[in-house]
Amino acid sequence: MFVTLNATSRKIVGHLLAERSPISVTDLALRVGCSPRAVRYQISNLRQWFEAYGACLRAGRKGISLVASDERRKRLRAIACEADSYVNKYSARERQSLLLKALAGCTEPIRLDTLMDLLGVSKSTALKDLNRLRSTLERYNLKLQSARTKGYCLSGSESRIRQLLADHVILGYSEAGRETDDARVAADEGSIWNLAIGTVARVFSDPGEAEAFLRGLVSTAESRLGVRFAGGTSRALVVHLAIFISRLLTGHAVTMPPAELSALRESGEYEVVRELADAVASRLGIHIPEAETAFLAVHFACAKRSAGGRSPGLVLRGFLRAVASEMARAAQAFISKKLTDRELVEGLSVHLESVYQRLKHNLPIRNPLLDDVKRRYPLFYDAAVECGKVFSSLTSLSLPEEELGYIAMHIGAAFERASQETAPRKRIVVVCSSGLGTTKMLSSQIVSAFPSIEIVGTASAEEAQGIEPDDVDAVVSTVPLQLRNVPCVVVRPLLDRRDMELIEGLLSLIAQPPTTLGLSNQPAIGPLRLKRSAVRFNVACADWTDAIRTAGKILRKQGFCTRQYGEAMVRQINTYGSYVVVRGGLALPHARPEDGVLKAGMCLIRLGSPVYFPNLPEEPVWTVIGLALTERLDPRRLDLVTDLVLHGEPEKLAQAQTEEELLALLGNVMDHEGGRTA
Repeated sequence: MFVTLNATSRKIVGHLLAERSPISVTDLALRVGCSPRAVRYQISNLRQWFEAYGACLRAGRKGISLVASDERRKRLRAIACEADSYVNKYSARERQSLLLKALAGCTEPIRLDTLMDLLGVSKSTALKDLNRLRSTLERYNLKLQSARTKGYCLSGSESRIRQLLADHVILGYSEAGRETDDARVAADEGSIWNLAIGTVARVFSDPGEAEAFLRGLVSTAESRLGVRFAGGTSRALVVHLAIFISRLLTGHAVTMPPAELSALRESGEYEVVRELADAVASRLGIHIPEAETAFLAVHFACAKRSAGGRSPGLVLRGFLRAVASEMARAAQAFISKKLTDRELVEGLSVHLESVYQRLKHNLPIRNPLLDDVKRRYPLFYDAAVECGKVFSSLTSLSLPEEELGYIAMHIGAAFERASQETAPRKRIVVVCSSGLGTTKMLSSQIVSAFPSIEIVGTASAEEAQGIEPDDVDAVVSTVPLQLRNVPCVVVRPLLDRRDMELIEGLLSLIAQPPTTLGLSNQPAIGPLRLKRSAVRFNVACADWTDAIRTAGKILRKQGFCTRQYGEAMVRQINTYGSYVVVRGGLALPHARPEDGVLKAGMCLIRLGSPVYFPNLPEEPVWTVIGLALTERLDPRRLDLVTDLVLHGEPEKLAQAQTEEELLALLGNVMDHEGGRTA
């Protein structure tokens, strides 16, 4: 009897197959994005699943490990990721993906019993899934046609079918509005993506090469168009390219009225996309109709405008700016508050360039934040409806509610800007992979709720990797980041209570004014001296959590803190990132004074083998200095601690071959009174 796999358990299987050393439950939970309890629940089933395929899952003190040969690991990886495997139990979303994949690719109606076999569900569940799909199709002006004897099929324009397929894949990157940069997650779970990239890969050696080819096309477009697409926009274009090619290869082509095609030929994007189409045609040996090139040019034009690029003619640009000004005035009149600042008009003007192109070319838009906007910000949404009336009267085009949701976010951002105070603030960078409207709305929510914050900039996930602690106090992001020495929290684009609490905790890390540390004469901190009994050499720790808990035990044994302080240090890193990792293989974990500090002190652990902190897979940590401080330690002062305590050369600690050599390197930081304790 097979054990079924769901989406979460497949992720766990993927990490276990990739690792050669034990992984702790906590680490697995962080990688998968669920609670440790959920991982433990899955492990009990996965042990049976692995055994069914001749592998062994073991749990030990250092964590969970998989015993299997390379060949068996490869086979298991294929089984776990195979979306059509009957041993898998599909989630509701995965069943929708399978239905779309089957119905969009068929040339003849598909019988209900065939769909039941495909999904592995009963007749009643299959009918419920079809009804759910029918509701989705209606939003794209598509229909699910059915005949009692023949079965089910899709009907509607090819352009809308492609948009639906692309949106379904892209939703895997930002489930429930929370973004992620892990493209492989969406690729493993989205059978539509597997279908598209698999079709393209027929002329390549493997899907990875096909995906690299598509990403290269997007990079070429960036260079030729003179813009840099945000992470989410770049991924969306890769998806559109994959679906564009796969639909062509399977005989599904778009059509376009001659007048519309003629107008698009004059755009700058058309020339760039024609070069991309020629590259595709040459590599795949296929003919690409002109209408297909024009259709793809619309996607790149919208992406360029979302990235801040300008290419429409001066007349159209001026017209849309005038429309934006009228919409801003309508919003101001509706809310009865001054909103028409330059930033609102400029933001609306840039956004309308993409909107206008989408509407003119009948391209639908997906807005995963729409329901949240309507529920939590009804005033802004109602103001957007008034703006929509202005837009319609001036352009003869109607704004769908998805577009109104984005307009509402621009209005909300302007409202918050008009309400915020101008007191000195802590410097925060906002990282968001969505469009300008989402970034502005998130930034405005933050400064509205926290007057002490100044948003000093926004960045993509790629740009954020270059942030230095001297440039910023902290980062608020909608995607996980690999940052060292800069605290960060991951939140939703529309902040909820939990997100607010995370940001509040982030601010509490930043001392105001910054703490000045010294080796002595600091009554709040006490003399930062290291007792001989608080030093450990060549310690074996399973992972970073084990190392920090070990430091917590030493601090407690020295009388510096209570029992809960060690867990508080772990919790702080899980919440605010690995900012305690500085340089030279050194980490300085600590928690707040109120988390159990009794008096100031520290301990030092030199590990026998390095550990890796969350989101820093290439930064081995050899030395852990646990700090118990009676005042909060500003993250900006961590390097100062390193300079004062270790003379700015922490890497030498990692090179020490003996405990005596280690102690000699510590020099006058050591307090030699008293002997070593076990």
